[in-house]
Amino acid sequence: MKKVIILIGGYVFLGITIAMMQSCFLSYDDWITDIVFKGGNYPPNKNTDVDDLTKKIDFYVIAGSSQVNRFAGIKNIDLFSKCYAITKSAKWQNSLDISSFSMTFDRSFVFESDTIRAGIDILKLGRMISHISIDKNKEEPDSFVVFYQINFSPELKNQLTFESGEYEVNFSCRTTDEKEFSKSRRVIFCED
Repeated sequence: MKKVIILIGGYVFLGITIAMMQSCFLSYDDWITDIVFKGGNYPPNKNTDVDDLTKKIDFYVIAGSSQVNRFAGIKNIDLFSKCYAITKSAKWQNSLDISSFSMTFDRSFVFESDTIRAGIDILKLGRMISHISIDKNKEEPDSFVVFYQINFSPELKNQLTFESGEYEVNFSCRTTDEKEFSKSRRVIFCED
């Protein structure tokens, strides 16, 4: 009887080990189906959805698929944490087209001595875009999400003058297979 229990226990352990290893190295085709847009200083207080960009102006675009929501809860289980940290979950079949990135503000602001009116795509303004970098994350290409960071250089920040109060920043982009996304975020660029 003891040998049977040990044998069954061994099979159960082997089965769990194989299942974990498969989930760690499982790879499948996936498509970007949604994005999240937020300021770099995302508020830890969930009671507000306003980003304070007084010190540094940067934004994040996080692209992923509907699969991300399915696994979000599992990633919090300690048994699977390390496994999901090395998971190669998706081979992305599309990507965000950086040339389609567009960013507008709902209020005007001043760049150097020129007023940039509301609704102007600042990522298409030659003088400004030379001070803005768009960096894709350096993570493995086969992960749950893809991060893009839009950074305003310190020199550009010093040349910008915003009015007090909140601005709404609107962001839009497309994927390489022509899906379109549009998101907005409320931000504060200067202290009252």
